[in-house]
Amino acid sequence: MAGVIDNSGLIPRTKRRTALSVAIYAGFGSYKDFVSQLQAGTPPTALRRIGSIESFSETESRDANSQYELDADYPGEIVDVIPTRPERELTINRAVLYSSSGAGDIFEALGIGPTTGWNIMNQVIPLLLLRYEVTPTATTSTNNTQNTSNTGTKTVITVWEDCWLTASPKEFDVMGDLKIIQSCTIKAGRKYTIVI
Repeated sequence: MAGVIDNSGLIPRTKRRTALSVAIYAGFGSYKDFVSQLQAGTPPTALRRIGSIESFSETESRDANSQYELDADYPGEIVDVIPTRPERELTINRAVLYSSSGAGDIFEALGIGPTTGWNIMNQVIPLLLLRYEVTPTATTSTNNTQNTSNTGTKTVITVWEDCWLTASPKEFDVMGDLKIIQSCTIKAGRKYTIVI
């Protein structure tokens, strides 16, 4: 996929997807604004590729409420379980950089806020986040020889719309490797998946 990760030939050719094949993009707009570019496998030029991410996690959850009725054959017996609304939360752990190009802090990297004094209140428009899981250029067969057919292996693009930063703490740790890590929590709205 040209334009996404151009080193797909260097990604380990394993049966399992690895974190080495992932790229994260962010910007403003909706899924509908970029769907034709995404289906073509091209990252929209209006979105920024976010570097220095050390980990990215996605949590989807929902509750389910037990339902009861009066005068049941067995008092207190659950007669139905109704699922509630889903919640989506993303967490990005990113190293803070020395940078004059506008990508030091997570707010700079996402394009949020003024040129100085970034904070969570500067986000007044929801974000659009994309995760590309890129396919290596070859796969491994059972007899340890390589083939280039990529049979059964696809590139997966996941899109989250209406994303809002809810927390962005920075950790300053002098006992570890001295990096400053910003751990951002993001509430996400709709989710779309494109398989190419």
